[in-house]
Amino acid sequence: MNRVDEAFRVNGLKMFDKVSAGILFTDSQKKILYANPAFCRLYRTSLDKIQNKTCRSVIHPESKECRKCRDGAHIHMESIIDGKKYFLLVSCSQLSKDLLLKIIHDISRILGELSTLRTEVSDLHNLVESTIGSSQPLVVCCRCHKIRLKDGSWVPPADVDALQLIKGLSHGDCPSCSRKWVKKLGIICDD
Repeated sequence: MNRVDEAFRVNGLKMFDKVSAGILFTDSQKKILYANPAFCRLYRTSLDKIQNKTCRSVIHPESKECRKCRDGAHIHMESIIDGKKYFLLVSCSQLSKDLLLKIIHDISRILGELSTLRTEVSDLHNLVESTIGSSQPLVVCCRCHKIRLKDGSWVPPADVDALQLIKGLSHGDCPSCSRKWVKKLGIICDD
């Protein structure tokens, strides 16, 4: 007997109680046999309330027929639970002719963070476009590494090393470094 068989024999379905994803076992008629605590928390229910109900009536009651789980693939779906929209990733596995395993991951937070990241990248792109411009080369002071903006002002970069990776750089001197260089050479410079 291998470790998995032994763990299942000793612990039974309790071994799924600490899994963070929702776990659901259904029979061949898609009636719920077992739901772990994570599934019950997500759907605001308890096993005794949903046992022997069809998984469709709990997971996606808006559907008249459950076609989503037939092919055993990953399913991305939106689900409204207590008026709040959740984005779920559901994996289905036919364990035997009479037993189907569904693993439900709430990916709402991840998609929310991805949406926030997209917005931040877009905002950053717009900021770069409005300050530096995209069609002209980026002008960088070869001495202090300040960057010249569209309005002619010079600002220090956030990451000097990253400047070396940018294509389309043009090196020159910022006014401050230029004055220092001219003074060092002994050329008269009006401040």
